[in-house]
Amino acid sequence: MVSLGDKIKTAIYENGLSQVNLANKLNVDSSTVSLWIKNKRMPRYEHLTRIAEITGKPIEYFMESIEGEKKDKIQKNLAMNPNQTMYNANIMDYKLVPIRVVGEVKAGTITYQNDLGGDNEYILYPLELLMNVPMNKQITAEDYIILNKRFGIVKVKGDSMSPRIMEGDFVIFDAFQQPRNGDIVIYSSNEGIVCKYYHIKNNEVRLVSENIEYQDIIIDRANESEYFYHGIVLSTIKSFL
Repeated sequence: MVSLGDKIKTAIYENGLSQVNLANKLNVDSSTVSLWIKNKRMPRYEHLTRIAEITGKPIEYFMESIEGEKKDKIQKNLAMNPNQTMYNANIMDYKLVPIRVVGEVKAGTITYQNDLGGDNEYILYPLELLMNVPMNKQITAEDYIILNKRFGIVKVKGDSMSPRIMEGDFVIFDAFQQPRNGDIVIYSSNEGIVCKYYHIKNNEVRLVSENIEYQDIIIDRANESEYFYHGIVLSTIKSFL
């Protein structure tokens, strides 16, 4: 079997690109691309999909060269195309289910955004990456009702969570899980919705940005009634636009 590194090397050279050219397009160091090509490091899923887009290759072309735990790691970061029109199908042995886009989240200081629970837009996502279910499970109407209550998607605006979460990305959250220190969470107040790191100490919740230019949001007993927890972020659907 041809290695992933050899496929990446062949794909970029077929398109007249060098390792430096590819690194610049992906906004990574050229040494990182070199490690991929030498099979000494595994590219993240978002990088692999971008390589496929740049070189005109289907993502399956690269996935065929990945096995075992490395393939599982890539698949756990699988993000479906938001423009996909299929309702329920199997891609790479996953059952796709529609997850509701419930609004927009400001990844920065809180400003007014759409109310959670608004839109009727849906994005397809592999059910097996959201929860532990048998691969052959048949999804019933009742299951869809529960999924609609448990999982939601919000679109990110702003740059306070960059570079990990960029403006235009979609994040999937789970409303049934309680947050732990270090989780990325969705909170809202009467001023809007935010996506932040969650930290709690001595009954004080601190919502922290990835971007150090933004101030923390403090939730304590004095203002806790003003904030509502919506869920922890499970995954990010990257935008390349």
